[in-house]
Amino acid sequence: MKILVAYGTRPEWLKIKPLIMKFLEYGIEFECLFTGQHKDIVEYNCKYTINISDCNNNRLNNLIGTILKEEIKWDEYDYVLVQGDTASTFSVALKAFNEKKKIIYLEAGLRTSNLEHPFPEEGYRQMISRITDINLCPTKHSFNNLKNENVTGQSYVVGNTILDNLVNLKKVTDYSNIVLVTLHRRENHEIIKSWFKYLNEAARINKHLSFVFSVHPNPNIYENVNLLTYLKCVRPIEHNLLLKIMANSKFIITDSGGIQEEGTFLNKKIIVCRRHTERQEGIDSGHIVMCKTPSDLILKINEMDNHFQIDSECPFGEGNSSQNICDILIKKNQLKNIKYKKIFTQEIKKFNEFFTKRKNFSFSRFSDGELFILQNKELQLSGDFWKLEDKKYEGTYTSEERKSFIPSEHSDFRNHLIESYIYDNEDYYRGISCRCCVGEDNYASGLFYLQANEIEFQKVITGNKNNLTWANLFINYNYKYYMENILPKFLNYDVYIIVNENAELNMLPFYGNIKEVFRIGSNCLINNLNLKDEIPHYINKNKIKNSLFLFSASSLSNVVIHHCYLANPENIYFDIGSTLNPLMKGMEGWKYNRDYLTNYWMNGKSQIGDRICVW
Repeated sequence: MKILVAYGTRPEWLKIKPLIMKFLEYGIEFECLFTGQHKDIVEYNCKYTINISDCNNNRLNNLIGTILKEEIKWDEYDYVLVQGDTASTFSVALKAFNEKKKIIYLEAGLRTSNLEHPFPEEGYRQMISRITDINLCPTKHSFNNLKNENVTGQSYVVGNTILDNLVNLKKVTDYSNIVLVTLHRRENHEIIKSWFKYLNEAARINKHLSFVFSVHPNPNIYENVNLLTYLKCVRPIEHNLLLKIMANSKFIITDSGGIQEEGTFLNKKIIVCRRHTERQEGIDSGHIVMCKTPSDLILKINEMDNHFQIDSECPFGEGNSSQNICDILIKKNQLKNIKYKKIFTQEIKKFNEFFTKRKNFSFSRFSDGELFILQNKELQLSGDFWKLEDKKYEGTYTSEERKSFIPSEHSDFRNHLIESYIYDNEDYYRGISCRCCVGEDNYASGLFYLQANEIEFQKVITGNKNNLTWANLFINYNYKYYMENILPKFLNYDVYIIVNENAELNMLPFYGNIKEVFRIGSNCLINNLNLKDEIPHYINKNKIKNSLFLFSASSLSNVVIHHCYLANPENIYFDIGSTLNPLMKGMEGWKYNRDYLTNYWMNGKSQIGDRICVW
């Protein structure tokens, strides 16, 4: 079974993302089609990316026409999965139907039963369900909608996948004086000034409340924000931070469908600024209060200010929708023993457990630079360029990052690197590169060295080779977990660190635990190769055991870790790469070259990278 998963907007991605993670966990084969509306969202290493043409003034027609003409190898897929009610969702479903592909429709059965509200979304929903094979309904109410319409496909109640992101957050909900406000739907654009007028007046009257308005980038919204003089207007809020604000809000004002579901799950009351809602279940549970006209808004706010608390069951699911969907697909397709693949977001928890139990091990990373050297390619990182063999590329590298590998001069280092790569021991963990981070060619070169030395790579992807993992396991999507769960455990150890000569260490949270610092300089893989002998000698001479050795020394780390492990496996030898650079002042400039660091450290430690690595 192979699925083509389509998405193109931020709301679609937020609902598909938990399902993709569960697909990875179960080894369900899939690829992604990005329809391209919101360019700044993750594309998850998509197989197909559509560039919408702009040939006339009707954007929806352009979008539909472009998708219908897109060249996609439909024969490679058993199912096409779509979500939501956008023009792109409808277009992909229609194209799949024309290609006689089975369609899976996520969040099926939402209805207002009024084609004008919302337009054109209500029409798209009804048409998609008519050609769908598997309708995944969030609630019994949506299931009954499809039953009453006599759709031909099979329908299942699975809950709403967006709630899968909120299970842990539900435990920390509280009430403050914040009222979160979002308005963006097309049906409100013509009367947005009226909504803003009454919203602003409500904020003026209720100064004990702090109204926070997340400004949608649509011109109809942001061009009128100047009317909101009594609200705190902020740029679009990153989703993780938005959830935290939502969890601590007194109540919420919105026209967003997703926020209706999320707010209900977090037991918040919500004023919905629309004439109709597809989420009647929220009204029945008492979470949702409809405000059909702007002139009603002040009264609704005053009433909710006095009666804001609620403790009712969420009608949209329990936060296990992705699991329910996988169970259905596995059973329907008679897939046996499918839960075998390592999953990126679970593998890191194994290492967290190692630190918790003080288990000794080593971990070294073999990423793109190491693979270039294994391939015996000339590599230079200079001040304003980097060079691979005879090709030059633009790039700025600090003195700490600069290195040079010349095959004719540095064969000794390469031999040591090969030895560190092919060495195999139960607690000697090697992080190998994945396609999504180093590209197909480098990925293939990494396999060559494993296969050439009789390491069966099939064991890697099936999870049976336990000491092979991802090179980027502690970055990308996992970086936040690493910083908040593994890093604090460094405080439980005597720490020895191998780091650049310019690094300042006093900001490291485990600074007081550092017993010795080994400094390296520029092009350390060549100039400091002597450390492969000096550090193991130091360990044995001082009888060091059950301690933590941290390596931030480029490709030299791999070689030294290997030698240390051979000399004394009774310590942890851990390649931290550049993960702690923002805390080491002398290396601060590096973080601007590392997206996963920039996202985390430059956004209040709330934003994480979105890449979930796969082999």
